[in-house]
Amino acid sequence: MFDPKPDITKMDINEIKNSGKFTPKERADEYRRRGKSPSGVIDGVYNDTQRGNDEYSDFYRDWEANA
Repeated sequence: MFDPKPDITKMDINEIKNSGKFTPKERADEYRRRGKSPSGVIDGVYNDTQRGNDEYSDFYRDWEANA
């Protein structure tokens, strides 16, 4: 049975990476659109205002999406 991709725009920031249903490019595009990523890094640049979790940690990084 076909399992369609969920709507990335309605997912929690941490669910996007953990779902395994989106390419690194799709994830990076969504982080850019929101101005938030799990780690606070977008396009390799860290900013406290971009943090989607309470603190920066490499544990939250989406390394494949450079976020």
